[in-house]
Amino acid sequence: MLAVEDVSKRYGPRVVVDGLAVVLRPGEVFGLLGANGSGKTTTLRILAGILEPDKGCGQVLGFDLLRARAEIRARVGYMSQRFSLYADLTVSENLRFRAEVYGEAGVTYANLHMGNALPTYSENGYGYAVEKAPTTKGWTYPVFEELWNYGTPQELTHFARCARGKETPQVTGEDGLVVMHALYAGYASAGEGRKIGLPFQAPGVKKPIDLWLNGPARQRAVQP
Repeated sequence: MLAVEDVSKRYGPRVVVDGLAVVLRPGEVFGLLGANGSGKTTTLRILAGILEPDKGCGQVLGFDLLRARAEIRARVGYMSQRFSLYADLTVSENLRFRAEVYGEAGVTYANLHMGNALPTYSENGYGYAVEKAPTTKGWTYPVFEELWNYGTPQELTHFARCARGKETPQVTGEDGLVVMHALYAGYASAGEGRKIGLPFQAPGVKKPIDLWLNGPARQRAVQP
């Protein structure tokens, strides 16, 4: 059922699993005991096909531990430790609230009970994470139902009701002007390398970013 040999895993200079060798036959129960950080979770993730070992070989359910991790993941169940679950929910409810999807070069987590982002790791990158995200390689936080979570439908509904006289505007042009002054002050602060007090105005400046691009602090930084 399971046979692995010389399985090892390190994180940077720290060796977490060192030369693991295990043989399990059908019907046997095997437990791992050890202090926090001794490699128990890492071992289970390797045997479940979730994590690739740095070296070693073996088979799980007849599938190669290195070359057939996707097949292993499709057949092995992995229950995380208790404190990561919600105690007031049943096992079935916890499974519906939380999902972990693993691929060949990454992983994504969905916790539908809290938050609106999907913590995702990708070695190769993917198409789209969220507005203005510069890259999708490594850890990113794509937002599901982005328009709804960012409030676009709600804002449009509120705007339409205000135009029809059924609601009072929650935000006015004066509020927007204050925000613009703060943006201008932020760019000016970056360009000059000092704190800028509010209220702040920059007559004659067409784009806030010019306050940074043409600021003395940035000019000194880009000089050869």
